Amino acid sequence: FCTLLYTLIMSVDGENKPRRRSVGFSYEGLSETSCKSLKLFIDKPPARMLCDIGKGVLNEPMINKACRHQYCKNCISEMMKTSLRCPVSGCPERVSQSMLLPLDGYSNEIQQLNVRCVNQDKGCTWVGALGSTSTHMQSCKQMLPITCEMCKQRVQRSQMAEHATLLCPKLPAVCKYCGIDTLASAIEYHMSYECPKRPAELPFNPPPKDQQPATEELRAGNSVLSVPTFDP
Repeated sequence: FCTLLYTLIMSVDGENKPRRRSVGFSYEGLSETSCKSLKLFIDKPPARMLCDIGKGVLNEPMINKACRHQYCKNCISEMMKTSLRCPVSGCPERVSQSMLLPLDGYSNEIQQLNVRCVNQDKGCTWVGALGSTSTHMQSCKQMLPITCEMCKQRVQRSQMAEHATLLCPKLPAVCKYCGIDTLASAIEYHMSYECPKRPAELPFNPPPKDQQPATEELRAGNSVLSVPTFDP
């Protein structure tokens, strides 16, 4: 019976692919093309403003003329790559570009809803209309670049914690073979080509001179390298 039911579903869809379920989507933040996360809105948006696929607030809302279900333009476009059926569970109607109409009235109303900044978890307290989010992001202090004290790179404030602890090329690093202190930007070269205790089975094929780490990086020696503190 299960095999017969599956065959009937595939024949209706007209393709030998399983229908993509609507519950597999997870949208975080204010994507430019997909649903907007409910957690960013100050007040709970009404159900009529939610996407029937991603379950977030509609972004570039479209309505299916056949069944009146509504979707984000990007959400339904992605769904239509795998099936031309309405992705809402139990809906028998089909969907195509000619059957989709924009909901411009909804767009204007949605843009007036109040939201928090996407950087709220990093300390930004801004609250404003969804339509003014782009303007705010141009001045949000969590998006503004600050200078890393170690490598002098300009990094977004919201990304500085990760940069200062994981990504900065000037972070201290210790060779696992000989124990020498060097820098993150030089440790791979040292362990591969310079370390006197490197395993003999490792291939020795040094890169060209212009691609090798600077001498001062390789010779960081046993000097004490500290990770600077910064104001998040």
